[in-house]
Amino acid sequence: FPTRRSSDLIKYVDIHGRDIYATQTIKGVSGDYANGNDYIRNITTYRFVRTEPGRVQFDAKRRGTIKIVYEKEQKGAR
Repeated sequence: FPTRRSSDLIKYVDIHGRDIYATQTIKGVSGDYANGNDYIRNITTYRFVRTEPGRVQFDAKRRGTIKIVYEKEQKGAR
């Protein structure tokens, strides 16, 4: 009974849906979960907002996507 390998995408976007960082492909075993919080990164001049969805299940039949959403930092904000 072979394990089914699967891959999902992590997309880094701003609140308008524009890509702001290279999309990452992550690999896992079908049935396992990927947690979006594990892929949050610091992106200069952007502030993390949320992940959509928070986690996704690896599925050999279809590729899931987690969006890591950021917003532009306001100038002068601390």
